[in-house]
Formats: sequence, structure tokens, C-alpha cells
Amino acid sequence: MRKMYGEPYQLKSDNDVGLYLLHILERKSMASEYKYHPRSGELHAYRIAVNASQYEKKGCILSQEKIGLVLKYIDQHFRRELYTQAVVNYHQFQIPYKDTILKRLEMYDIEESDLMYETLRKDFNRKKGSIEERLIKNEE
Repeated sequence: MRKMYGEPYQLKSDNDVGLYLLHILERKSMASEYKYHPRSGELHAYRIAVNASQYEKKGCILSQEKIGLVLKYIDQHFRRELYTQAVVNYHQFQIPYKDTILKRLEMYDIEESDLMYETLRKDFNRKKGSIEERLIKNEE
């Protein structure tokens, strides 16, 4: 996150991460349509700055459930972008999937202990076909 968005992350409604965070920070409706499954393991701190007008409009209740939703969203967002880039690089530049994935992890200082390549590889292999279908459909 630090490499991708800087720290503190300035919460804005002009990008997908900002929109998602603003949505889950709402204090006016506590009901959530998302499901949260607690994770075990160590969590790392990441600062998010909320300006005063957004705080007044949306509020700022951040329960353990919502922290989990933020972590889940960021993980899914990162993987989706990583896998899409790997497919694009392979089809346009013949760069092996593994090379793209490993270079991107290196670029963001993500170590094997933080996110195992083998886990990413298995997840990528499950999703690769649907990504290729979506990209090929968009080209036609």
C-alpha cells in the first residue's frame, strides 16, 4: 500500500480505493452487505487520512469487521491488477506470467513471508482463463 498509494493515503472519492473506503466508513448505516471472515496472523499499520468535510458527511466508525473488509478489498484489488497485468504482458510482449508477478512483488517490496508466490500462482491459474476471456472479448 505504501508503494502504491503513499502514506498517509488521502481518502478521495475519485478512485476505487477511496470510494470503497468511504462506503464502509459510513456511520449512518451500520448494515453491511459484505461478509467478513476474521483472519489470523499479524496485521501491519497503514495510515489513512480523512478530511474534515468527509468526516462530517460520512462519519468514521471503523469496527474490526470493517477493518477486515478493508484488508480483504485491498488484497483482492492488488491481485486483480497483478493478474490482469500478467495476462496483458504475456499476450502483448511474451513475458512469462511468473516474471511479471515476481517483478511486481519486488517493485512493491512484498516479501515471500508476506504473500507466498505459490499461493499467488495457484490463485492466478484459477482466474487466468476468465481474465483472458474478458480481455479478448474487449478487443473484438
